[in-house]
Amino acid sequence: MSVLWMTSLRPIGKSLENDKIQELFVNSLENFGSKITLSLTQFDDDGVKEYINNKKINKFFINFPRNKLPSGTKYSNKIMLDNALDQYLENNFEYLVYSTADILLPNNLFEEIESIKQMIGKDKEFCSLVFPNILNKNGNIKSYTTPHYGIDFFIFRLTKKSVLKLKKSIKSWDQYDWG
Repeated sequence: MSVLWMTSLRPIGKSLENDKIQELFVNSLENFGSKITLSLTQFDDDGVKEYINNKKINKFFINFPRNKLPSGTKYSNKIMLDNALDQYLENNFEYLVYSTADILLPNNLFEEIESIKQMIGKDKEFCSLVFPNILNKNGNIKSYTTPHYGIDFFIFRLTKKSVLKLKKSIKSWDQYDWG
């Protein structure tokens, strides 16, 4: 199993809370070893390249200069997705995952993914929306069960043919910041 994990990190060193949360996230990815390759598209975010280069994790790192974005914007999920889809096409990944960098990954994540694949068929494509329902605040787990709204990550199992269709479908889509 090989996974391309698309995310972006917040600037390093500007918020102790963000740094701790991102550290937990990256460490949880490292625990899965070579199964995961990060697809990071950053937008001139301070300290991120240095931070991630010191981690023992496979990665693609692209810095997209913020001055190439529309005035007043900080990032684009569409640019991140486009970069990740190119990486997916150029390599042999079985899964594409998108998540924020403020989640904790369950240790059984890949066993659950494999069970989905077995249930629907080894050659089938799918998309799973995952809601871990774990609230992590200031480095402490506050709640495992209280619903915390929002989709924490998406898991796609796609053929390269479907990835090409997705790339074509987002070509005219411009997206910046939360929009």
